[in-house]
Formats: sequence, structure tokens, C-alpha cells
Amino acid sequence: MVVHGKIIDASGNPLAGARLQVRRPNDVEESLTANSSGEYAFMIMPFERLDLFVTTGELSSYRLGFLATAELQQRLDWTLADPEKTPAVLGSAVPGSAGVSPALRSETRRRDAGAPSTPQFPAGMVVATALTDDQGHFNFPNVKSGKYQVCAQIPGGRAWLDTGRILYANPEASDDERTQLANLDFRLAPFTQRHWKRFGVPDGLPSAEVIRVMFAQDGAAWFTTAGGIARFDGFEFSNLSRTEGLPVVAALGIAQTRDGDLWFACGLGGLARYLPADSAGPARAVAVSEPSLNNFVKELRSTPDGALWERRRGDVVRYDGKLETVFTNAYPDDEYLNHAHLAVGPDGRVWLSGRGSGLVRFDRTNMTRLTPKDGLLSLDTGGLSVAPDGAVWFGDGPGALTRYDRTNLTHFTTRDGVPSRRIVAVHATPRGRVWLTTANGPPCRYDGRSFVHFTEQGRVKANDFEEIQAGPDGATWFARQTGVYRYEEDALTRFSVADGLPEASVPPSVLLPARDGKLYLGSTTNGLVRFDGKKFEAFDDQNSLSGGYVSGLVQAADGLLWLTTRHAIARFDGRAPSPVGGSKLIPGAPYVIFRDAEGEMWIGSGDGVVRFDGLTWSALDEEDGLAPSGVRRIAQDGTGAMWFSRTSGLIRYRPVRVSLPAPTVSVQLDQLYRDVSQLPKVLAGHLMTFKYAAVEFRTRPARLLHRYAIVSGHQTDAPAKTNALWLAPDSAQQFARRTNKAGAYTFFAQMIDRDLNYSAPAGVHFEIVPPWFANAFIMVPSGGALLGLVGWAFVAQSLVIRRKREADKLREEMADRDREARARLEKEIGEREQAQEYFQSLVENVPVMVYRSDLEGRTTFINQLGSEFLANMSHEIRTPMNAILGFSELLRTQMAASKDRNYFRSRRARKGSNCWQRLIPSCRTA
Repeated sequence: MVVHGKIIDASGNPLAGARLQVRRPNDVEESLTANSSGEYAFMIMPFERLDLFVTTGELSSYRLGFLATAELQQRLDWTLADPEKTPAVLGSAVPGSAGVSPALRSETRRRDAGAPSTPQFPAGMVVATALTDDQGHFNFPNVKSGKYQVCAQIPGGRAWLDTGRILYANPEASDDERTQLANLDFRLAPFTQRHWKRFGVPDGLPSAEVIRVMFAQDGAAWFTTAGGIARFDGFEFSNLSRTEGLPVVAALGIAQTRDGDLWFACGLGGLARYLPADSAGPARAVAVSEPSLNNFVKELRSTPDGALWERRRGDVVRYDGKLETVFTNAYPDDEYLNHAHLAVGPDGRVWLSGRGSGLVRFDRTNMTRLTPKDGLLSLDTGGLSVAPDGAVWFGDGPGALTRYDRTNLTHFTTRDGVPSRRIVAVHATPRGRVWLTTANGPPCRYDGRSFVHFTEQGRVKANDFEEIQAGPDGATWFARQTGVYRYEEDALTRFSVADGLPEASVPPSVLLPARDGKLYLGSTTNGLVRFDGKKFEAFDDQNSLSGGYVSGLVQAADGLLWLTTRHAIARFDGRAPSPVGGSKLIPGAPYVIFRDAEGEMWIGSGDGVVRFDGLTWSALDEEDGLAPSGVRRIAQDGTGAMWFSRTSGLIRYRPVRVSLPAPTVSVQLDQLYRDVSQLPKVLAGHLMTFKYAAVEFRTRPARLLHRYAIVSGHQTDAPAKTNALWLAPDSAQQFARRTNKAGAYTFFAQMIDRDLNYSAPAGVHFEIVPPWFANAFIMVPSGGALLGLVGWAFVAQSLVIRRKREADKLREEMADRDREARARLEKEIGEREQAQEYFQSLVENVPVMVYRSDLEGRTTFINQLGSEFLANMSHEIRTPMNAILGFSELLRTQMAASKDRNYFRSRRARKGSNCWQRLIPSCRTA
């Protein structure tokens, strides 16, 4: 009878050249090839049971136990599909594939005779697993008779030997068949273990034996070691030991509460609290519990409610800062630190694993235990971790990894690729991958489809890895007895001919259709050439283009063209190219330029790659994982990864987008102020130095950039990313500024890592005040008072001058009056003297004449004449003479000049006065 049919793919296209292998019960194999239409045919005996396998080298399907009927013609069509969508390339063995675990599968399901094959590759039962050695060899000894398939676990899936070819193990097989089974060779893409970096005592760790790893809220890594506690910020280690207050030498655990406080588990020393550096002194630790056997704290975890959970000797304790809740008999006490583990889930529940403990869950005051009765494989559980989705991953007996999602238990055993040793540590990363380490074995990673084993140059270290933690930048950290290892993945991946790349390098393209409809191209001799649809126009050296060779050309978001020449990078604005400056990282001989989906510029050269986001330049070179042969072309795939072509293959680089914490800023004045909220007022003219420290592990310290801005006023929001207030980024970790203008200011500092991730800005408020002689609050009132005094001095001086003038004027008037009075007085005195002389002559003559007259007969006549005379004299002379005498007396008493006073005191004046006084009485008597 004849069996015939057609072989097609999943789209219905015929598969010409597909190979059909027929194995009969007598172990006779027959192979035939489909024609150009995908059709085939072969002869069999009625009721003969066959094994059929169809493959194209990439697609395959098979039928085991196919039973032919009595019909003369029987149709059997095949639809082939990829058994497992994996990037495997099958062929001869390749050294260096260590860590890939082949598995032997046995088909357990049979199909009805004549039924067409389904495209699905049937799932079988794993009957054996084996790890390859350093040379990539594997071996399955003592395999029972049967039909098998061989697959290898690779990152992201499985690779099937010869696309799932059926292998027959038969004790009676011929020597040729035995030889073929002993030489089952895979050709797999080389497994890249990515970038490992080790930190040890020479790097600053207090001890090479690291017990725990924790990342604080600021992103810094903390390590508990046999020699103390270390903090690593990406640049340097700072250590705490007994000198700084630790109760013991070796700390066993570390945790950070919700409020940011750090706590240390110090074994017999109980609990200790971390006090950061402040004005009271440097960083230190303070014990908060008395050392005792009951306080032997082995492990420490914190929950979102702010409580601390302690794993003590046989007990688990919840401490909320005031009260302790003790869970006794939580796990059997043991002498080994790594036989029990605490983990905290995103919902705040605490989980415990350990030898003889099963899986224990704590809900504040309740404790629930899962045992083999609930589906566990063993009571002896190992490493423990809670994934971000709440699933609990833990070691379940030797050689088993279990996932518990609150409902179901999923077990992964050695048949799935789990190492056969006891699991020491487990960690579920935010990316969905699960890392585990085993006793006396290398670390292993499960990516959701397969387990990948990691070795160090083919050697497995015994009792090495005790703790696993994922860092804030996505890297994984491992604590070992010989130091700390940091594993960075998905950053740079190299591809070459060995990976299936047909060519090692691709020439760069320098042809660019611009958005304005014009076509630009870079030539080797004429520089930049533009075609506007009618004519070509060249922009060479005469048009300010440096060099006539253009190797790269791209258009930026603003419409300007960026191009690379032999010597520099230039921008073209439609009129003339101009060189691009502003960075020392620009390579001297750039080859190509590329603009990614975010608008950032990538420049490739023989020295590496330079990246520019419009504000900051960042470089990748050989120290970051690039090959020394340089970069010839750059591209970006749909996932955002960057691809660099070089002379020896391809390199893939995945920029990491992370939220960086704000840097820590301290201010140096007359002393260092770590608490910037306590800054004093700064006098104008004094030097201020802002020192900022940041936590970053992916970027080399020399490549980590900082930028800063100073704005007026006490601002809470930093300037926008493109604000001109931000100064150009710099690698210096401090900024000095001499204060000048008084006022309130805010200093902002921002960190920029290798992938041009900008951290949250850190702000510092400070106030500049002028010195007392320039302080307006002091000088304005003082100046006003001084000006008032000066003004009063001028007023007083003017008053004095005025009074002096008035006094001088009065003095002159007094002098004039004195002169006039003196002249009048002298005149009156002269007149008086004349009158006195005249009167004297009358007095002397008249009485004599009267008295010498006839005394007897003429007395009456003479007396009457004298009375008339005296009456006239009293009226005509006495009155003016009284005035003269009064003025004379007044002048005599008020004149200061001695000459004038003496004058009035002269004998003549006295004589006139006395004579007048004598005259009047004598006249009256007469």
C-alpha cells in the first residue's frame, strides 16, 4: 500500500525539500524528500506500525506508532511549525556552552493511525537532566530502552536537537548507532554572562566575608560583613565597626524602616541603630538592647507599617518601637545562619522558611504554616523571596524551587533545570526573573521559560553565594565569602558571525532625504551635497565645512542637519555648516551619526560612542564594554535598544531608564554643614562651597556628571530641564561660589548618569546678608541719623553765623549809636560848659551887683529881680540840664571803654554837676 500526502507550513505554503524519516519495527530507517510542491509518497506493508518524523531543519513534526490500514492508498498530510520558538542553531558541539542544561524527553502520547499531525510539538515527560562541563560536553548514562528527544535549556527557552528528531535507545543497537547516540552535538549561540564586577577588601570593604546586602531609600548599598558594616554609594565605601559603636564585630542583618532609620542585627549584641553624621559628630551606631542569649538577632526585616521583624534563636519577634510580639516555635533553632530566612511581601506580610519549618506566614499577630500536607515537597525549605506580584519563591527540599501564589504551588525540579543541591538564597527581581544560589554550586537564573546556570571561568566556588539583592539600577548583587559581586545585564550584548550574523560589518549610509523635500548626501571629496530636484550644490571647505569627507548625516528635531567629517562634527542650517563644540568627549575621528526615537544624537568613532541629548554629552568606550575596534554604524530597534556595528560584529546596548534619587548636598562655610536646613546667614563676599554626593553604580565616577542652578528666592520647584539657569554639566562633585548680592537664594544640584538619566534635583535654601557697614537696615537709619546730624550741624552753623552777623550788626549799630550819643554828648557838654560858664559869670556877677547895690533902699527891687531870674533859670535851664545829667550818668554806668568812663569822671564834669547843684539852692536862697 502507498502512504502519500503534502507537507506545508502554518501559512499553507508547500515546503519543498522537506525530509521525511520513516523508522520501521525492525529498526530500519528510510529517508525521503518532498518535491517542489511539498508532496511525498512511500510504500509500506498493511497494518505495519511506523514512527514518522518530518523536518525542514527549522520546522518539524512527528508521529509515533503510526498504524497503516488495509487501504491501498492512505493520505497523511503534514503541517509543520517551530517546536519551540528558540534562536538555536543546530550542528556540532561548541566549547564554552557551559551552563546549558540538556534534557532527555520521552513521548508518552500516541495518535490514531492516519490522523494528520498537528503543528504543536507534543509535550513529553522529562526523564533525565544533565549539566554540561567546561567544554560543553554532556552525558546521559544508563538510559533505558525507548524513544527520546533531547533539548537544551538556553536563555529564554529551549533548543531541540535536530528540531526534535526522535532518538532510539536500544541495548541491541549496532556499534554505528551507539556511536551516533554518543555524539549528539548541539551548536548553540554562545551564552554571554554579561558584566560581572567584584568588590573586595582592596576596594574598601571591611571584610571579604559578606553576609547581607540591602539598598537604602537613597539608593546606597549597605553590606554586613564579618568585619563590620559598609556603605557604598557607587564611588567609595564608608565603614562602621566597633570603633563607631557597633556592639559586635560582625553584623548579621540590616533593615530600614519607613521613616528612614537604619537598624542592625548584631547577634548577641541585639539591635543597634544607625546615627548619620551631624553636628554632634561623625556617623556612628548605638545599641538599643542589652546583650543576652534571648536577644541573639540573626536577621532583620522591616514592613510598610514601620515595624521591625527579628529572627532570633528559635523565635520571630515583631517590634514596633515600643512593644515586642514574640512568635515561639516558628522554626527549629539551628547553628547555621542560612537555614532560615525572612522575607516581606508588598502587602506587608512576613514569610519564613527554614529547615523543618515548611513555609510560615505572619499576619501581624497570626502565624500560618504550610507543610507537605498542603502540597510542599518537604519541610526543609531554603532561600526565600517575595516577588512584586506577591508570589512567594522558596527552596523546597534539595533540588526544587517552588512558587506559591496564595492558591497554587508550582514546583520546579532538577528535570526543569534546577540545580540538584540545597537552595541557599532566592531573589525575585522586579523584571520577573528569579535568581537562586545553591550550596557548593553556581548561581542560577530562571527567566520564566528556562534555567540558566552561571559559572566563573568554568570553576564552581564552594559555599560562595549567601545573599542576593536587586539594585535600584536593575543590576543584581551577590554576597559571597570572598567579596561582593555585581552582575549587570541587558546593557551591552555583542553579536558576531558566531551568533549567525552573515557579515561582520556594514558600511555607513550617508544619504538623507530631508523633511523639506531636498536630498542630502555626503561625499568623500566634495563634502556635503544638496539636491533640490533641479541641481546639485556642494558645501565643501570653501563653505566652512571642515574636510571634504562626510561619513554621517542625520536631521535633528529642529530641522538642522548634523554631519560627521574626518575631524569634527558640524551642523548645517541651510546656508553653511558650522562646527559643534561644547564637549571634550567628541571623538577626533567620528564615523557615523544617528538620531534615536527620543531625538538624541549618537556619534560613533574609533574610540567609542558619544551621546548628546541637547544638553549633556555622555560617552561609552571600551571600559563600558564596547569593543576596541570602534563603531561604524548605529541603529535602534523597536524595543529602544541601540545597535552598533563594528569590524568584528554587532554590539547591542540597552539604555536604562531609571529614576535617580536626588544627590545629597552639604555646604562648606566656616565649617561643613551636612544639615542644610540649619545654614546660617552668609555674609556677602564670603566663599560658599556646595559639595554633593550621589549614589550611582552603573556609571564610572569619572563619567558621572552634575549640573547646578542658583535662583533667587526660596524656591521649592527646580527650573525646567532646558532652563538657561542650569549651568553646563560638569564631573566635579563640588561648586564654589563667592557671594556678592544680598538676598534669598536656592541652590539646585542634579546628577546625570551614563544613560543621561537626570536625577531628582536637590535644593538648598540660603540667604546672603551684607556686612554691617553695607546693611541697609543698619546703614539707612544710621545714615539718616548721620545726615540729620550733618544737616543740624549746617543749620546750627548757619544759626551761629546768623547770630554772629546779627551780633556784628548790633555791635555796629551800638557803635554808631555810641558815636552819635558821644557826639551829641560832647556837643551838649560843650553847650553845657558854655552855659555853665555863662551862668557862672551871671551867678558871680549878678548877686554881687544886687548885693552891692543899695542895701537899704533897693532890697526889694533886687530880690524881685532875683526871683524872676531864678524862675526863668529853673524853667529854661534846669530842665535841659537834668536831661544832660541823666544821659551823662547813663553813659557813665553803661560804657565799657575806660577812656569814656574816665572822661565822665573827670574833674570838670564833677565840677559842673556840683556847681549846678550849688547854683540852684543858692539862687533859691537869694
